Amino acid sequence: GGGSIAHLVPPGPPPPPPPPFGPSNPSRNSKHTKLVRGHFATTPLFKTKLITDKNGKVTVRFSSPGNIGTWMVRSVAVSPTASSYQFGQKTTNIIAKRNVNLEPSWPRIVRLGDKFQAGCSITANVGGNYTIRVSVQNAKNHPPAMFVLPSPVNLLMDTNTKHPIPTTTATKTVSILAETPTEVVFDFSAVAFGDVKATFTATDQHGVAQDGFSHSTPSLGMQEPVFVATSFAIEPKKQTSPSSSSSSSWVEGISFPSAVPLSGTVSLSAGVGRYPAVKTAAEGVLSSAMCQQSHLGYYYSETLLDVAVAAYVLPKFNNNDPIREKFSSFLLSTVIPTLVDNTDLSMSTGLAPSKQQQNLRGDTRFWNLSVYGLYVYKLMLQMSPSVTSKFPQTLHQAADAWTRAVRYEVTSLSSTYKDACKDTLHCEINPPYDTLAYIYWGVGVSSNITAGTVSAFSLSSLINNRNNLNTDSKAYLVNALFPTNNNNNHNQDDGLSSSIYSSIVSTLGRELFSQIRVQGRTAYITQGSGTAYAASVGTNALALAALEKDKNLATSPLIEKLGNWVANGGSQTNNRRLYSFSPRAAAYLMLGLEYYDQVHGNTHPDLTLAIRKGSSSSSGSGGDDVLGRASFTSAGSPPFEKTFTWQQLGATKEQPTPNPVQFYVNGTGEASIVFGMSFIPSTVYSSPVYFGFYVEKSVAFIDLSTMELTPWDYKTTQLVPGQDVRVTIQVTSADDVAGTVQIIDPLPACLEPVSKQQRDWWSMWQPTVMKDKVVCSVSYFSAGTHTCTYDAHVVTSGEFWLPPTKASAVEQPELMGLSNTHAINVATRGA
Repeated sequence: GGGSIAHLVPPGPPPPPPPPFGPSNPSRNSKHTKLVRGHFATTPLFKTKLITDKNGKVTVRFSSPGNIGTWMVRSVAVSPTASSYQFGQKTTNIIAKRNVNLEPSWPRIVRLGDKFQAGCSITANVGGNYTIRVSVQNAKNHPPAMFVLPSPVNLLMDTNTKHPIPTTTATKTVSILAETPTEVVFDFSAVAFGDVKATFTATDQHGVAQDGFSHSTPSLGMQEPVFVATSFAIEPKKQTSPSSSSSSSWVEGISFPSAVPLSGTVSLSAGVGRYPAVKTAAEGVLSSAMCQQSHLGYYYSETLLDVAVAAYVLPKFNNNDPIREKFSSFLLSTVIPTLVDNTDLSMSTGLAPSKQQQNLRGDTRFWNLSVYGLYVYKLMLQMSPSVTSKFPQTLHQAADAWTRAVRYEVTSLSSTYKDACKDTLHCEINPPYDTLAYIYWGVGVSSNITAGTVSAFSLSSLINNRNNLNTDSKAYLVNALFPTNNNNNHNQDDGLSSSIYSSIVSTLGRELFSQIRVQGRTAYITQGSGTAYAASVGTNALALAALEKDKNLATSPLIEKLGNWVANGGSQTNNRRLYSFSPRAAAYLMLGLEYYDQVHGNTHPDLTLAIRKGSSSSSGSGGDDVLGRASFTSAGSPPFEKTFTWQQLGATKEQPTPNPVQFYVNGTGEASIVFGMSFIPSTVYSSPVYFGFYVEKSVAFIDLSTMELTPWDYKTTQLVPGQDVRVTIQVTSADDVAGTVQIIDPLPACLEPVSKQQRDWWSMWQPTVMKDKVVCSVSYFSAGTHTCTYDAHVVTSGEFWLPPTKASAVEQPELMGLSNTHAINVATRGA
């Protein structure tokens, strides 16, 4: 029971092969040289384009397969005439049987640890005594590699005793009535994985073999394989002093869970920095700009600002990727001239989305886009002199026009607020704090953008009312106080001290940090406190940069997982692709990831990584236990990726748990490790196992006359062959899960599904019934509880385990859960 197989003791040598069928007199047995039926088919005959003779007849010969039963033969004919075609069809039946017929009475699958009753049904034209002989063997004609056993399933003799005797052959003699099916069952136990081949033969009272068949059944594990994964960052220790000569290094390790022997594999990926994600996002925004020009004949200003962000970010990484020159050239030749052209330098309308929209709406002030333009303008001024020296004077004049548009909007908002709050002691509306946070992010906290407005619009008022900000605005405010583009240096003209800045950043950072939700290898910021779904990619990227501003939060392992989520574009997979979200979000992604890499030394890495098995404290520089080494000397160095079996990590049949794996890093930079393990747990659990999904399963009796359900108490009540039950699976998640979520319910050997799942109308479960499991899936799992059900028929007597149901996210399978499990006792048929 329990699925554990670590202490199995192989039986003795296999028994001799069974004797040949029939008596020694070959003349009496000449008709029975192919008694054991093994070739079963569903369509044994399919012929086309047969030509009849002159009498309109055609003869077809075929060999009947091993099936016993009634075949339906359907013939379709067509005959052309001078002016048309004539059609005809005919259906008839062919009965395939023998004087004595054996039919399997056997479960579709069995599972390790099952003790079950199975056999065959015998029907004869003439009643009398018949001897049924059964033998079981490995279907592959050789023992499984992990178990030296002749068969994954043993027959059990003396089952009334405390310790039944295992064997691989058995016989029973039964007396049957003519034309009356009689079931003959034997006791079996599943002791190993593999395909068991059960061969049944029947001989009459004269010793003449009458019928036989071979039946193959898989012997499966107690539960489905699971995938457990995590990500973590390893950063060498910081030197205690610049003159220190000791090597900067760090060590981390991973140990393994208990698993079925030799069932596990490990997937490992290690890299430094997020440059591939930054480059992909840059290519995406440039592609968006080119598509606009191709389809519309002009560029959108916002997309060109996104391209300018890429031109600023790419040179921050120490590699010689020619793409940086491509963006610098496009910035000077296209981006800046177009932005200037989309700005009326003599007016206060700001940066128009396009020249066409400026012409159509000349009296409109595009303050929102102008704020973003001013932020990007400050980034552009920090580019290399070889680029900034080529900026035209009109760019600076355009920036002045953008500033006038923003100031006009702030003054207008202040006037509106002042009119609405003449009695300031009883004002019932708040100032537009979210808008002000965005504006301060764009124009800078040291600007005089709110000069002449009401005091409620000041930076100090915004800071004092930070609790009224939404998630985006909190991230904007932190990045405004410690701008990413100024290496945490801020202007203190606002009268706030550095300690106050740090305190505010820490407070807002903790509030953002409290909204992190972890999903295995990744983590994200929710849309708001208490919400169950992720904020946008852009918001998460801003939050990533904001959290890196607090030194205490920056060292949390969750920040690295947040970086993974942002680098994957909000997806749970590692697919590098042109992102499908807005170009503005891609620009924020580039800024957030570049700042993360800058803080951790990944823009200019010089890091070596060694991976070794075992718990030795050596440096990992040599020895047979070293699994791999990698060096990362530039941003965008290819990752180290490898897969290991648990045997390669030191697991054996006697000691199925591998040795720990340790990671050693030296130099500068941060190694990001993604470590995944696929294995079959060696134990099952009496309570659900939670890794993101809480899974529960229940079984209830069905009264077919009323369709009423009665709960089944497995501790006190046996199931009975012939009963119908309903299996209900309930899955709960505290978070929305984007992408496909799949439920796999392994079937116990005693149940056979008789209907597909009833769909959860809200989630639209898509059910599939398979030989050994029931699978249902949904393309998007909303936070909360959802159920799927199916009906099953109790078919096999014995002692079984109810396998745990697994729910998991297909794109991130470590986000999963297992239901509890317990024993199932099914009464002996007819008892």
